[in-house]
Amino acid sequence: MFDLITACNPLPKVKRTVFNYRRADFDGLRAHLQSLNLKEKISDHGDINKDWSEWKDSFLAAVKQFVPTANLKGRKSLPWMNSKILHLIKKKNSLRMKIKRSSSPSDYLRDQFKSLRSTIKRMLRDSRLEYMNKICANRDHNPKRFWSFFKTRSKVSNIPGKVSTKVNDSERKHANSNTDIANMFNEYFVSIFSSDSDVALEHGDRLHNVEFENITLSEEEVLAVIMNLDHNKAHGPDNIPARPLKETAAQIAPSLCSLFNKSLRIGVVPDDWKLANVVPVYKHGEKAEVENYRPISLLSLISKTLERCVFNNIKHHAYGQINPCQNGFVPKKSCITQLIEVLDHIGRDLDRGKQIDVIYLDMSKAFDKVSHAKLLHRLREFGMICQTSKKAQALLTSN
Repeated sequence: MFDLITACNPLPKVKRTVFNYRRADFDGLRAHLQSLNLKEKISDHGDINKDWSEWKDSFLAAVKQFVPTANLKGRKSLPWMNSKILHLIKKKNSLRMKIKRSSSPSDYLRDQFKSLRSTIKRMLRDSRLEYMNKICANRDHNPKRFWSFFKTRSKVSNIPGKVSTKVNDSERKHANSNTDIANMFNEYFVSIFSSDSDVALEHGDRLHNVEFENITLSEEEVLAVIMNLDHNKAHGPDNIPARPLKETAAQIAPSLCSLFNKSLRIGVVPDDWKLANVVPVYKHGEKAEVENYRPISLLSLISKTLERCVFNNIKHHAYGQINPCQNGFVPKKSCITQLIEVLDHIGRDLDRGKQIDVIYLDMSKAFDKVSHAKLLHRLREFGMICQTSKKAQALLTSN
């Protein structure tokens, strides 16, 4: 017995409401935020969740007041379509209607229609080729545009309409509704998270004799990080996009600086900053099996701004404690520098007639394998026993 699917229904076109930045009044938004004096909403000793909630509500209300919204339809026109081609298409459609209405259309009308149809096909082909060449030429400067185009033209859905997860060696559980599919991915991602219950920590001496000083951020630091936000990045569950943050950086930096310093001082972060929009990203294998996906978390941009500020303050201290053999996630090092060092080492041993044994290790599905307890323990070993480890613990602790 088997099911034969002879047709499939297309997904309904979903309309999305987005901010229309082309019609935004950013000057008015800056003036309005300046008059609100958001810094006064950050109390010295009050609940930080309340402070953040008031700040967020005030900022989003101001953005909605000065930045209009637009509804995006699910289907977009071809990106290489231009006004000249559209004009000719309308002209062709008009000729078609004339031919249909006429009981005996003239050969002139038919020839004109055929000629116009051939011209449109040629122009579409040339315009499409020019568009694709331009995208390919700029793929190093704008890779997002290149891969977005590739994804749309491949006509392959990110996630199939029916997925399954492993129950045992011979059985799989299936889901085919949006809610059931989302729950199945959620259950799988939770199941692969490494628990700290079986982690044994070694309590040794600190690796660094100098204790890292408490961090106090300046408004200039916060402003610089906000200005470096990538406005193409997706926002988190708080629905605060990067573009309004960058456009009003000078007006919001003082209030965010006060909020960040309070968070660092008391070792508590707002609960909102622990939330994330989780997107399953396909890796390899059968696309209908959830085991072949890994989660990508879209966090609050405000939380990421604080993290970048803290990172800028501790990176020089932390990099001094990292083993020099580490090449990943270290400035001025990469897979290339690692390969150069390995090849140099192998070459020297070959010259000396020594035996060479190479072992390659890789963690299967390594995401969410970092032990929170070990991470916090390592921060303390690095001498970061005050604000930095408190903030990390606050972020890693569930609500």
